[in-house]
Amino acid sequence: MLPSDHVALAKQSRLKPMLAQFNNGASFGLSFPDLIGNERIGLGGLSESGLVEFSLPGETPAIVIDIGLGEQQPPPKLHTVSIRPDDGEFDLIWRAATVYEGYSWLPKMKRLHAEVH
Repeated sequence: MLPSDHVALAKQSRLKPMLAQFNNGASFGLSFPDLIGNERIGLGGLSESGLVEFSLPGETPAIVIDIGLGEQQPPPKLHTVSIRPDDGEFDLIWRAATVYEGYSWLPKMKRLHAEVH
């Protein structure tokens, strides 16, 4: 399933950066850039009672990452809103990223620690 040169390019740190917006599971037309977590959402045609409306909570987690270079607090980004209208529930999936020297540096990494508050 991987291109034949994928592993070789990864070892050379020559793979293109992953674009997170293509990995959130949303169907075409249901992916939105830069959600902040306090948006109002309306769902039509999914309930016998008509339009279902709710707001996201507006709380942003604090994320701390330490890969052996000291603690960093990268800005969290709302990655996915998974809605279960039949249950009246939703999940928010947040992500954060930090910069490191590249694939060849990973064996030198002394620590991998992450916290979410």
